[in-house]
Amino acid sequence: MAPLGWVIVYAVGLWWVATGIILLLNHLPSRTFRLSLSAATVLLGVSLLGVGIAARRPGITAAYLGFTCALLAWGWQEMTFFMGLITGPRRVADQQARGWHRFWQAIETLLYHEAAIATVGLVIVALSAGRPNQVACWTYLSLWAMRISAKLNVYLGVRNLNENWVPRRLAYLKAYMVKRRMNPLLPVSVTLGTIAATVFIGRALVPHASRIGMVTNGFVGVILALGVVEHLFMVLPLDLARVWGGFAPSCPVAKDLPPITTCPHMSGALPLLPPALERS
Repeated sequence: MAPLGWVIVYAVGLWWVATGIILLLNHLPSRTFRLSLSAATVLLGVSLLGVGIAARRPGITAAYLGFTCALLAWGWQEMTFFMGLITGPRRVADQQARGWHRFWQAIETLLYHEAAIATVGLVIVALSAGRPNQVACWTYLSLWAMRISAKLNVYLGVRNLNENWVPRRLAYLKAYMVKRRMNPLLPVSVTLGTIAATVFIGRALVPHASRIGMVTNGFVGVILALGVVEHLFMVLPLDLARVWGGFAPSCPVAKDLPPITTCPHMSGALPLLPPALERS
């Protein structure tokens, strides 16, 4: 198999397995979270150390190491958010809010999470600055950009929210998730993401490209392409349980929760979940 083929197989495989494990761990009973988060935090520290080591080396092995460490660091962000450790100051949805006020309230539900993403991102950028291997930096920034786009699209409205995958403890987020056939941002997100992925993949396929250049651009291009695929999941009637079927059966999703409206025009406030559900 050509080097780029191995890059694609490794990137897609690691993304699929890592996402599935995070989905599974996030839906386990809350008594398991301390162990999961402790292990993930140790792994974050090891990953940042790995980013620093990989950034100084221009070899192929270092490129794989940098990519892996960036993905693991991103996994820590996902776990701390969905396990409720690092979210935001707002845990009550005020459905009387309109316009920019409602948008700011949505930001408040994610504020600490976004600050954590930025902090780790700055550390990775600092570790990579001026170094020959930039794969970790570009991978993390690409994940960040595509995730911001995904959050904005869910806020504006998409067809397939997969809201049943939102853990019970974060059910108040559903008040800021709108079900809609399409929104004006989604085609822009898909188009720009596709262009960016094409540019990086194109650089990886340039004749006489260095092996490190091919691997670096290949990894970033694949991550951007996967981000585009995740955006397409929002408009396709596809149950994510089919994509991560090996992890889905053990995930007790929030189907048993009281109905939560996603319509921004409903009046009233959505309180926190009852303690019995909040502990689950």
